[in-house]
Amino acid sequence: MTTDQVTSGRSYRGETPEERAAGRRERLLAAALELYGRRGHARPTIAQVCARAHVTTRNFYEAFSSREELLLALYEHLLAEQARRVADAFAGLDPDRPLSEQARPVIEAFVRPWAEDIRKARVAQLEIRGVTAEIDERTQRALRGFSRIVATNTGVSELVALALVGAVSQSLMVWHVMPDDERPPVDDLIDALTTVAGRTLAE
Repeated sequence: MTTDQVTSGRSYRGETPEERAAGRRERLLAAALELYGRRGHARPTIAQVCARAHVTTRNFYEAFSSREELLLALYEHLLAEQARRVADAFAGLDPDRPLSEQARPVIEAFVRPWAEDIRKARVAQLEIRGVTAEIDERTQRALRGFSRIVATNTGVSELVALALVGAVSQSLMVWHVMPDDERPPVDDLIDALTTVAGRTLAE
């Protein structure tokens, strides 16, 4: 591809410049998920992310200003996925049955996807912590946001909802960092959290 093709906005291999930019951004997010999610606290360099995404450093800086901005964008993407799952779970409940008897689908929506994909849990619950003050503040707003979803759909106070969301989030994080020989099956974790949620909602 020539410089003229880039600057003139012409299509290349059937893709517009906007489509190519969007594709590179998606590849960078996918690379970040794999590298941050698999490597743990040895945070990848921009060069490593670019190599995995098959993009140039210049392309990286066209999409993100820094590693921190990339990580925040990935976090926002994971939060949006999680929020959709939780909203769908609430929408699927039977309005004629007590909420306390239907806690499990909502707990499943919170827990299972991140329990089964350690990359997402590690990024959203571990790697995101302590990066910048701005990102730390965003994680607190995310917790309050999920609490509002729970409060709106259950009728409990936002404080009670915050306690429930905090219990689920913290339990999932601790479950992930347990030694392999001590970690119970994810269904046991979901059962325990369902019991806590059910009893809270029954009060």
